[in-house]
Amino acid sequence: MYSYEEAQCIMESLAARLCWWNVQGNVVVSMRSSPEFVFTLFALFMCGATPIPVNPGYTAHELGQVIGTSGASCVATVEDRCLCLRLVGADTVHRVDLYSLLANREECTCVTGRDPSSRAIMFFTSGSTGKMKAVVHTFQSLCANPGVLVETLGIKAEDIYLIGVPLFHLFGFCPGMLSAILQGAEIVMTDTIGSIGLAHALQSNHVSVLLCNGAMLAQLLSRLESRTYDLSALRLMLISGSIAPAHLLTRAINTVCKNTLNLYGATETGIMSLTRPGDGVHSLTATVGRPLPGINIRIVDDGHKSVASGVVGEIACNTFSLFRDYHGMPALRARVVDSNGWYYTGDMGKIDDGGCITIVGRKDEMIIKCGFNIFPREVELALLEHPMIRDAAVVGIPDSTYGEIVRAVVTTKDRDEITSDEIVDFCRERLISYKVPDQIVIASELPLTSTGKILKHELRRTNLS
Repeated sequence: MYSYEEAQCIMESLAARLCWWNVQGNVVVSMRSSPEFVFTLFALFMCGATPIPVNPGYTAHELGQVIGTSGASCVATVEDRCLCLRLVGADTVHRVDLYSLLANREECTCVTGRDPSSRAIMFFTSGSTGKMKAVVHTFQSLCANPGVLVETLGIKAEDIYLIGVPLFHLFGFCPGMLSAILQGAEIVMTDTIGSIGLAHALQSNHVSVLLCNGAMLAQLLSRLESRTYDLSALRLMLISGSIAPAHLLTRAINTVCKNTLNLYGATETGIMSLTRPGDGVHSLTATVGRPLPGINIRIVDDGHKSVASGVVGEIACNTFSLFRDYHGMPALRARVVDSNGWYYTGDMGKIDDGGCITIVGRKDEMIIKCGFNIFPREVELALLEHPMIRDAAVVGIPDSTYGEIVRAVVTTKDRDEITSDEIVDFCRERLISYKVPDQIVIASELPLTSTGKILKHELRRTNLS
């Protein structure tokens, strides 16, 4: 455990060492969620470099893609309690024992003020589509979102944060780590996403604020069915990274934390909207709440014209926390951000008369069968009503007769046995005929990104034989 004073000492001393090594430009940080990760990122900020946090589980091929796309000068890892900096294209490796920096503090003369509009950090995203792109945030866009969240959620210095999601993702870094740091709250980090480790960490640390994704929530609820934990200190449970099914949120609200909140955002924008403590059960379980103060959201048609309340369209956002650009891909930003600063998310949704937003799916995932539009989320929600289905994902498959057909991939609970015909019959009771899945795949698990999002491009390649 480190105090904020000790962390500051380590970060400044490390920054001095980085300046001595002349570390500049873009630096890939490949580490699990840990104090070393935090120390390294802030030291890079201090010495004027741009950190690129990535999943430490990346293969050599994936890491090579990141380095090639970003033009990174070196890669930072942790080995045997030491920070290791490997220069790209050279055999040079710099090492430093981070914990020795507390005992042997080095004077940091390289720290200078950073322009709020300058490049701060780069997040690689869109793993769910199979294509990587580097999202660049400034210090201004990076820090604005946590400040509003702190005020909206009433985060206090006395809070104990458990950041269950990876820090190399924006959700863990901004509404997680930065929000806690702004208030001087205690931070508990874990890279153990299994239900046993999460439940134990919540109880033993008397956690008051938990950040997790839908997959982790499902694991936690499953664990709590078989063993009792004291989670009475938990006052906020923040869910993001994937839209959690209503039945899971309902169970969480009733059995774990009454203030279980849905957060909606993107790597390009930070958190855009969230449900609030005190919202009704419908809003908490069926929507992603209302926009944060200072953020404007509207629903638009294909011509980017606003549609009426309750009509499905693309979600557009105008926010103070908008990203600066896609590194090396200026034309891509021009396609998703208009001249007035509206970012077109690619998410399809609707806004009710109370201002609450409901997500129905991705624009590029919409299935067109016989000329009818089918949003996968609607079919997935119907599937999840079945008591034997644990999780479900729906994709469109090209078909010579219908244009596309509907494929549903499901996992079952506790080795429950269910047939494809039973699932189809269940859907027929809840969906119009053209939305009923044409293909059913019963799988042991769904392929997920590190943030809990389903890799739908993998499901389109699922072997049905």
